[in-house]
Amino acid sequence: MESKPNKVALWCVPRTLSSVFCKSIAEVEHSIVFFEYYIAAVHCGPDQIISHPVLGRIVSDPNISYKYVKEEIENGQQGKELYFVKDMAYALGGEFGRLPEGYQHTFLIRHPAHVFKSHSILLKKIGMPSLKSFLPQGFAFKEIFDLYEYVTKELKQKSVIIDADDLKANPEGIMRAYCDATGIPFSESMLSWKPEAPHPPEWKAPPSCWIGNQMFGTYKEAFESTEFKRSDRKPVDIEALSGEVKECTEFSLPYYDKLYELRLTAKS
Repeated sequence: MESKPNKVALWCVPRTLSSVFCKSIAEVEHSIVFFEYYIAAVHCGPDQIISHPVLGRIVSDPNISYKYVKEEIENGQQGKELYFVKDMAYALGGEFGRLPEGYQHTFLIRHPAHVFKSHSILLKKIGMPSLKSFLPQGFAFKEIFDLYEYVTKELKQKSVIIDADDLKANPEGIMRAYCDATGIPFSESMLSWKPEAPHPPEWKAPPSCWIGNQMFGTYKEAFESTEFKRSDRKPVDIEALSGEVKECTEFSLPYYDKLYELRLTAKS
C-alpha cells in the first residue's frame, strides 16, 4: 500500500527567516514548496483586504482569489512526497475556512522588536514608510495567535512552534526538532544549499511574488543564501525603540510571549 504524502504548512509573521527556511525544506527529495499564495490573495488578488498604495499600481494578481489558492494548494502538482506551504497567518484575513485541508499547521515566530525593526527597513526600501499601512489590525502577531488557537483547539492538532532566533542560534537542533514533530525526513543537506537567482525554479508561487522580488529584491538575500547564518539571541531594549516600531512591539509582545513559551527547543 502506498503511503500518503506528507502535507505541512508553516504560518509566519514577517521577517522570520521563513524564505530561508523554505530553502532548507526544498532540500527534501520529492518535495514542492507553495510560496506566499495567501500573501498574494490578501494584498494583490481580487479578494484583496490590505491594499498597497505603492505596489497596487504596478503589481497585481487578478487570478489569485482565495478560492483559487485553496484549490491549488490542495490539488496542484500531484506526485510529490512532501507538500510544504509557507505563508503569513494574517493573510488568511481571519477566515479559517480558507485553510487548505489535509495539512498539519505549524508556526514560525520571532521577537516583535526584531520583526518590526527589520520590516520597517524593508517597507521603506519599497516606498512604504508606514508599518501600520501594510500590516493588519493585529500587527500579524494577534493573527498568528488566533490561528494557533484555532488549529490546536478546533482542529485538535498538536502545537508545533519554532522561534527564528532559536533557529539562528542552533540550526541543526531546531531543524531536527521540527522534522521530528512533522514527520519530515531530516538530512544534513537541509543545513546547506546552493544559491538561486533570481528565484528557485521548482517552487510554485504567484506572479506578484517574483515581480516584487525582481523590482525590489524582497527575497534576494534569502534566495542567494547557502545556509542559516548562525548568531546568538540578541537582547531587546523595548524602551530604546521608537515610533511605530515601539507601538507595534508593545502591542504584539503578549501574543508572542504566549507562543514563545510553547515553542519547540533542540534536544540535548
